[in-house]
Amino acid sequence: MKKKSIQNNNVIDNQVDLYTEKETKEQEIEKAKNLIVVDDIPKEYNDWYGILSSEQGGLGWLMWGNTNSDLAVALLEKTNFSPKSQILSDLTSKLLMSRAQKPKEKEISDGIADSFIKKGQLQYLKKKIKVLAYIGDTENINRLVENIPLEVKGSNFDNLLYELRQFDKDIPYICDELQKKKFDLQKDIEKRKTLIACIIARKNFNKAQLALELLENDSVDSLNYIQTVRKFLEEPSIKNLLLDEESMDIKNFKIISLSNYDIAKNIFSNDSITFNKIIYDMKLYSTINQVESLEKLVSLGFYSPNILKNVYEDYYTKLDKTEDFYDTIKMETENSLNIRVSLYHLINNSVSDIERAKLLNLLWLKSKEIGIEKAIYFMTSNSINSLVPKRELSWFIYPATEALISVKEYNEAKNWLFFMTNDFKDRATLDINFCKMLLLLYIADADLVKSNYDIPDINFLLKLLDNSLNIKKQSIYSLMVTLKALNYEVSAELWENFYINEYIKFNTNLDGLKTNLFLILEESVKKGNLAEVVLLTIDLLNTQRKKNIDYYIIYKAINALNDIGLRKYARNFGLEINLDI
Repeated sequence: MKKKSIQNNNVIDNQVDLYTEKETKEQEIEKAKNLIVVDDIPKEYNDWYGILSSEQGGLGWLMWGNTNSDLAVALLEKTNFSPKSQILSDLTSKLLMSRAQKPKEKEISDGIADSFIKKGQLQYLKKKIKVLAYIGDTENINRLVENIPLEVKGSNFDNLLYELRQFDKDIPYICDELQKKKFDLQKDIEKRKTLIACIIARKNFNKAQLALELLENDSVDSLNYIQTVRKFLEEPSIKNLLLDEESMDIKNFKIISLSNYDIAKNIFSNDSITFNKIIYDMKLYSTINQVESLEKLVSLGFYSPNILKNVYEDYYTKLDKTEDFYDTIKMETENSLNIRVSLYHLINNSVSDIERAKLLNLLWLKSKEIGIEKAIYFMTSNSINSLVPKRELSWFIYPATEALISVKEYNEAKNWLFFMTNDFKDRATLDINFCKMLLLLYIADADLVKSNYDIPDINFLLKLLDNSLNIKKQSIYSLMVTLKALNYEVSAELWENFYINEYIKFNTNLDGLKTNLFLILEESVKKGNLAEVVLLTIDLLNTQRKKNIDYYIIYKAINALNDIGLRKYARNFGLEINLDI
């Protein structure tokens, strides 16, 4: 095997900083010590190692640095992995899938080593599966499981995996596994009760009634459950489901609620992501419900835009295309799945550039109304790139630029934004939208300042926004904090105005726990413990609420990702939170 080396994690995104050109001889020697030869990686299975190499997007063999295993496990247990951000969910998956050296173990005596190892067997794998299940990353769970040797899995592995995957997002998996008859349901009454719930969710009511009768004969302890289920089947309503969070049957009752769309929508009202994932994965309710759920899931990064593209094309072939229907397609006041699918079809079959641009803009407006614009931007990227900037499409410059920035096609975005522009400063002064797009490019595109364009300074652009009555102060602060976290120079005047005169107006409760996290985060960056930094920043950023934004948390988290070497993630998250300015 030809030897390769995996370098330290500061070379994550292949960006070369200016200071690296000035490394001293001592620094080069120290860096050489940190090189890891692939041949040195143990061949036996270890659940810490992972399967994603650096070349495949992994975070590097040394991502744990000198983090000890107890802290690593504690971070995995305590981090808030709420899947509100596509960028943070992707970073979470990359961390958990990365091929990496395990954290440092505590030194233990030989006498207790064997029992210690048995106790902690597959400990990290279990944590990884639980987190991936929580964020709904089924694909990577399957990849992990497929890579575990049979001798490591053992005969009880199916049961272990089933017990780990008990989150609401796993309801499709739970029902699927139970219906495969992998388990001895005659002995395991709890799994049997859940299978009955799954049968009801799919509206096989006669089969469920028979199963309830058999359960009644076999389990006296299940009588309360049986009575509740029968009452619900007779009169479906929320009040007839005992939704007590401490009840052992809460999961089963949630599954049963899926038999009625309105009841389930109410029960999952605080977790629409999970509800949409269940609808699509289990193919519940109408085709429209399933496709609309898929639209949202693709926009959040759960599924590829290509899946939605194929579904749209198939759905269009089944539409009833009457004359009246075509009259409503282009009406701005109408917005339905039928109209969005039809607009997508018309875009792909339009021969006129102007007509295609109009249809694209209309579809984007409708997708923004329901929060699925990311999915539609990706689906229509080829159609955008089939157009070239010209005077007749000058009205299309900003919609096209925003769409292209969203799908990370920055060169194409610049081609549109800079069309018919000679003096960028004058353009920014006269047009606040031009100003906003330039600032988004500063955040997203690391190569913007290296381009041949005479780009205005960020402070010039920020001052223009600050003087505008049409831009919310919170939006300006979010931009400012993001840019400063990415190590751009923000003027002292703007910065002081932010944190002295304005920031005190916001309710920010920096409690003791967060203060401790900041201290740990700072030390983690200094030590180069990349995995620690990732988990701490994910935890901090997932505590954010739209109505009560803590800009200090945003600054510290983005800055930490940037300084540890995860610059693309820092920029992409900065773009994600500022795109709606």
